[in-house]
Amino acid sequence: MTEKAASEPIFAMRSVGKNYGAVQALSGIDLDVHAGEVLAICGDNGAGKSTLIKIMSGAEAPTAGTIRLRGREVHF
Repeated sequence: MTEKAASEPIFAMRSVGKNYGAVQALSGIDLDVHAGEVLAICGDNGAGKSTLIKIMSGAEAPTAGTIRLRGREVHF
């Protein structure tokens, strides 16, 4: 495996945002997940954790930004 392939994230989000009408639930989210990593999403009530997970899983579409899976842009 090349160094570039080893450092490339399996899942990546860039500038992801989500609006519900005039309410901005997420803004400018950047996230990289690399092979073998274990991550936690933490925050106060109303911080957007559930919205972020729904976008990551494909249950909801972002209103801004891009999502890449294994280097390819995806639209769930």
